[in-house]
Amino acid sequence: MITTSTKVIEPAEASAILDAHVNYRNLSIRRVSAYADAMSKDRWGLSVLIFDTSGLLADGQSRLSAVVKSGIPQEFVCLYGWPEDQVVNIDGGQGRTKAQVAKAERGVKNANKVMSIVCDIEERPDKNMATLNCMSIDLYDKYGRHAEKVIGMTQGCSVLRGAVHGLAFAKAMISMPSREQDITDALKKVCDLQFEEPKMSGLKQYYRWATVQQQQVGNGGGGEFRRVAYLRCARALLCYLNDENIKSLFPCKADPFVVG
Repeated sequence: MITTSTKVIEPAEASAILDAHVNYRNLSIRRVSAYADAMSKDRWGLSVLIFDTSGLLADGQSRLSAVVKSGIPQEFVCLYGWPEDQVVNIDGGQGRTKAQVAKAERGVKNANKVMSIVCDIEERPDKNMATLNCMSIDLYDKYGRHAEKVIGMTQGCSVLRGAVHGLAFAKAMISMPSREQDITDALKKVCDLQFEEPKMSGLKQYYRWATVQQQQVGNGGGGEFRRVAYLRCARALLCYLNDENIKSLFPCKADPFVVG
């Protein structure tokens, strides 16, 4: 018979439960760090721990490890008496993607495109960590408006369909909020350009160069370079407009191609 109770578990008790736990899979350090970070920021909600008929933990090692790591007690709904032959069925479901979270919690349209841009805007050293649903919402709330605005304006413009172009303009808006209207006006003009014209060939080379440089930099401090590279891509597009005010947003420094 399965019984339930709600209980606040202290770090010491969490550690004791884990000591008795028979581990059947490797513990993900990244996931534990993500959980502990959420707990330390008071972003961790109520969740469930499952114990088998012997009283041993059947599901929840990452959550309890995060309690130990953060040192912060957490409230859990505890299920006791889970059949030992049914433990294999725990965690059999599919987790929600960032896009699914944004669509469900914020009603986001084009959620896949929006979250693709949103999750690349912020260059974080821990970006490969497990991303909790609440973290996905935080990122959307922080950057979603810019991503949605760019995507909405570039609908039907095939040359700006790639995420790197939307990311470039979204980053430009975020980096220079006082010039957002200028950047928006420029984006409208860019959507009307004929990219098949020969003069646009240099722009394609520029994107290729930026991509290669990003790959060469790799993880060794490449975040800042990628930020600059994306902004330069936006500058390259904007300079084709021949607008001096817009050009001033993106000083031409060390660019391999002089455009405009």
